[in-house]
Amino acid sequence: MGNFSPSIINIIHLLKCFVYYIIVEVPLPKEKNRKRRYGKRMNEMAEETRRKISEAKKGYHHTEETKRKMSKAKTGRKHPNYGKHLSEETKRKLSESKSGAGNPMYGREHTKETKKKMSESKIGSKSPMHGRRHTEESKEKMRVAAKKLWTNPAYREKALKNLKQNRGKNDI
Repeated sequence: MGNFSPSIINIIHLLKCFVYYIIVEVPLPKEKNRKRRYGKRMNEMAEETRRKISEAKKGYHHTEETKRKMSKAKTGRKHPNYGKHLSEETKRKLSESKSGAGNPMYGREHTKETKKKMSESKIGSKSPMHGRRHTEESKEKMRVAAKKLWTNPAYREKALKNLKQNRGKNDI
């Protein structure tokens, strides 16, 4: 830097940083000697190191305050998917990936206890329809759909069989 005084060198350094910030429009890089938490990114780490970090974090739970802060940090415009829309192809792929064997409940059934809990969670004011009424249009759509189902002989037979089997049973 030639024969400049330390104060001039500081001013030149500040000007370089300012120009870099204005031209590139990105924040200045962090100090080079500052270490990252784990030294490398997780995918660049050795398998053994990743396993050790994973083991160390098992059982850790964030506090409610931390959860609230993390939620707030990703709400609205700050969310990475805010304003983005999935293409029809992506929607189709997502749907296919969660259909059949891709569905976590595929080939399984909820236990009676779980069904009872789900039922109780929707009773009264917690019901999604609490305080609402179906419009006449939606009632008509439901009527048409029900009539269409009952015209199918296989459905009709199965439904009547279930009604006969469950007559008098109120458990879920």
